[in-house]
Amino acid sequence: VGGTFTLDADGAWRTMQKIKPGITVPMHYKIPGLSLPISDLDPFLAKNRFKVLYVGNEIDIEKEELPKEREIWVFTL
Repeated sequence: VGGTFTLDADGAWRTMQKIKPGITVPMHYKIPGLSLPISDLDPFLAKNRFKVLYVGNEIDIEKEELPKEREIWVFTL
């Protein structure tokens, strides 16, 4: 969602509206210490109207545990 080399926040949201995923995992955005000319996660999350979960750096999930409503899962390093 950082733009430049990948979809920007607007493009990611348009894509989400088309495919309607149950879980969205944003990728390729600027984090502290990264010097690439890309955007951070804030513009993407500013458009958000779904629940946001910060899930750490890995997660195990079973089919029965999938959310009933759409969510955004943000992984951390």
